[in-house]
Amino acid sequence: MLETWKETDRLCGMRIAPSESLSLAYSEPGQVLELDGAATGAGGLFAIAAPPGVHPFELLVRRGSATGERVIAIARSTARLHARAVRGAGFPWRAARSSDCVLVAAGAGIAAICALIEQMLEERERFGRVVLVYGERDVGDLAYRARFDDWQSRRIEIIPVLSRASSSWHGAFGHVHHRLAGATAAIDTSSARAFVCGMAPMVEATRSALHAIGIADDRIHLNH
Repeated sequence: MLETWKETDRLCGMRIAPSESLSLAYSEPGQVLELDGAATGAGGLFAIAAPPGVHPFELLVRRGSATGERVIAIARSTARLHARAVRGAGFPWRAARSSDCVLVAAGAGIAAICALIEQMLEERERFGRVVLVYGERDVGDLAYRARFDDWQSRRIEIIPVLSRASSSWHGAFGHVHHRLAGATAAIDTSSARAFVCGMAPMVEATRSALHAIGIADDRIHLNH
């Protein structure tokens, strides 16, 4: 364990120094790190927010749940978490080369999408238009805002969608699946690929919305 920080009021960021075996096992953005709770009670699956080859690992842990609070408490009190394995297939991002891409995240799902963005930026010229549609409650809940300017300067279009924003917010309201049609107006949906990460109800609603704009199931990718 290296450090923790407050990413937002609802999300705690962590950097973890992985073992050599875990580093080798992490091969695709979107894979998750399994923390072993047997010894400490601080277990669970957490998407790695940095792309493969970047060390240390970064995680986002949502506050409020018993699991999240336990992981945060152990990390801060002992500076040590027990990582068991890297799990999941991750995103098949190479299949999107030469295509437009729609990246859809909600809540802590932005961690896996962040790793995907950073991976794609290593060869940005090989992808078409890339649009990130990112849902949260309010502006202060958006993670990685410090990276937005850099991403946008490198042609990642960012559309935050807020479900409980104050009246001062002039961007998109609602949930991500409500905004996909407008967000993808300039996307070639006949060949575009979508990468999605969030809770199950959001994923299913997003899948339906993607179907409605012409992105078929074989071009909709989850990280698990």
